[in-house]
Amino acid sequence: MQRLLTTDELAALLQIPKATIYRWRYCGEGPRGVRVGRHLRFEFADVQDWLNARKSGGEGLMAPMCSREPRLGGDGQSQLRGVRGRSAAITHARSGELGR
Repeated sequence: MQRLLTTDELAALLQIPKATIYRWRYCGEGPRGVRVGRHLRFEFADVQDWLNARKSGGEGLMAPMCSREPRLGGDGQSQLRGVRGRSAAITHARSGELGR
């Protein structure tokens, strides 16, 4: 078995912020990951397959913003971690504070 990549290692390999990986995962994009206990890991072969599919599809590395709504806690705050800007915008939009 190959050594698994951590989220930090994948972010460094792709030269992207770690939050992008979490957003991709939340939206069902990005390389397939596996949970090992509470830790998220990636097989290098899965990352290579995902990159090759992105190249042949002409989409590049940038995944579109997903239209999936974040899960909200009882206080109306987003449970989406690692994508603070988008979460804050959605929370403010729902409360009517956006654009004030």
